[in-house]
Amino acid sequence: MNRVVLEDCIMQKGIPVTAGSKILENFISPLTATVVNKLLDHGNVIVQRAKMYEFGIPNFFTDDSDEIPEAIKVVKDGVADYSLCNDLFGKYRRNAAETGCCTIHPTYGTVSRFGLIPLVSSMDQIGVVCKSIPEGLKLLSQIAGNDLEDGAMFPEKFYDYAKNKQSISVGIPESIV
Repeated sequence: MNRVVLEDCIMQKGIPVTAGSKILENFISPLTATVVNKLLDHGNVIVQRAKMYEFGIPNFFTDDSDEIPEAIKVVKDGVADYSLCNDLFGKYRRNAAETGCCTIHPTYGTVSRFGLIPLVSSMDQIGVVCKSIPEGLKLLSQIAGNDLEDGAMFPEKFYDYAKNKQSISVGIPESIV
């Protein structure tokens, strides 16, 4: 059983969801996101919701560049084993690296966006915040896979990211070292 935090743009039926926006402060979700159903089907527990920027847009008019998103804080502080978020602008990936956490931004079309309040649906993708990549891949294997509710999905029914354990080589051009 894993403890999972959902960013406040991922819907759960009957639960308030605001996407960080005052305009949605009284909105109660009429549906449950596919990723939430998949998490629960695998025995995970949703422990809380994480605050977020309004509709996922960082405030470019304030100097909050050092502010760590709550979806990362809860994993860093051990409140949750994982969190799911919509890392549209890369802020989560940058901040996670600074705090010793990891994020996995899956290939577009592998994780359903059904039940996600989007900013730009052609770019939105639900990602995983985790302590390590191998652990994050386990959760990603649980939430990835085809969903008929999302027309942009690849047809694979499921993905097993843990099975591919072959070593890889990374090349770095000498000109940039």
